[in-house]
Amino acid sequence: MKKIAGKVNGWDGAYKKNPQQFTEPEKICSLLDSMFPKYGINRILDLGCGNGRHLVYFEKAGYHIYGTDLSGWGLLAARRWLSQEQLPARLALADMQVLPFEAHSFDAIISFKVIQHNLFVDIQATFKELARVIRPGGLLVMDLLCYDPESERFKTATILEPHTYAPKTGTEKGMPHHAFTKTEVFHLLHNWKIKFFNTQADKKHYTVIAQK
Repeated sequence: MKKIAGKVNGWDGAYKKNPQQFTEPEKICSLLDSMFPKYGINRILDLGCGNGRHLVYFEKAGYHIYGTDLSGWGLLAARRWLSQEQLPARLALADMQVLPFEAHSFDAIISFKVIQHNLFVDIQATFKELARVIRPGGLLVMDLLCYDPESERFKTATILEPHTYAPKTGTEKGMPHHAFTKTEVFHLLHNWKIKFFNTQADKKHYTVIAQK
């Protein structure tokens, strides 16, 4: 179990109150259904798995999927859901930049609405860690918050550093949110091959698929 002290994590309370608040997989999963077999994907890491919606989805599809999260209550919800579905639970309480896995452990890593919840120095460390635990030729599938200088989020929240804010109220109160420019995304992935890059319909997130 690896966890860095001092992290603000509002999701513990949210998952404790409502464990099944997220049940549907991201839309990109329908593309991954056809894409993963072409790249020999078998072992997957769900980084920030929450209550397990993608663990259930990909385990039912025949993959071996592991989940990490900073929220113990989220992992408890995931374990219960997997048990109800009679599926194995491969879970670890861990921070993104300190993963408890050996090098080249996974064929693919998925992460949705997660990586943005850090200061930029920790995000840089996270990408180094992801590069460590994924095998050569493996796929990284993620979404990232888009930077919009006119966003109300930056006008009503506490600014922690350039492009990073923390909400003053709500479930994510005090949690850092880094909004990425396209330049930042491509710099972080300069050693990867970008296979897919798109701005989502909400105009608030990028969807990215990159190959190591």
